[in-house]
Amino acid sequence: MIRSDVILGGAVTIGGVALLLWVIPNQVAMRPGELRDPALFPTVCAWLLIGLGLAHFVSRDRAFSWPPLRDLGRLIIILGAMLVAVWAQRYVGYILSSVAMAALLVTMMGERRIHWLVLSILGLPIGVWALFEFIFQHQLP
Repeated sequence: MIRSDVILGGAVTIGGVALLLWVIPNQVAMRPGELRDPALFPTVCAWLLIGLGLAHFVSRDRAFSWPPLRDLGRLIIILGAMLVAVWAQRYVGYILSSVAMAALLVTMMGERRIHWLVLSILGLPIGVWALFEFIFQHQLP
């Protein structure tokens, strides 16, 4: 029997392969005059997902256990919110959609410390935006 963490490791690995073979080539394009390859960062992330997913897949024993139903519901909510956030980026921009997504995540995690709330909800999205804008010199939506 297979444990749910083995299934998760396989799913993460398949997701990384899908990013590498389908999503990145179809969604990331080089613009004239760009010195850096805009696919570099997503490609590194895809390889990390593949490597970590495989490590998670092979490092566990094989006894089967389903995660609690509450955790599956939370996963479905988070995945749905991620789809909405990606769709919303086109209309409200990266910062607003990622701030809303970060607020949902820290709420679902139950974080109550104000400094972690501010850092997670405002600091991380703005920091990622600044990284892409000023270091990678690539505009986010």
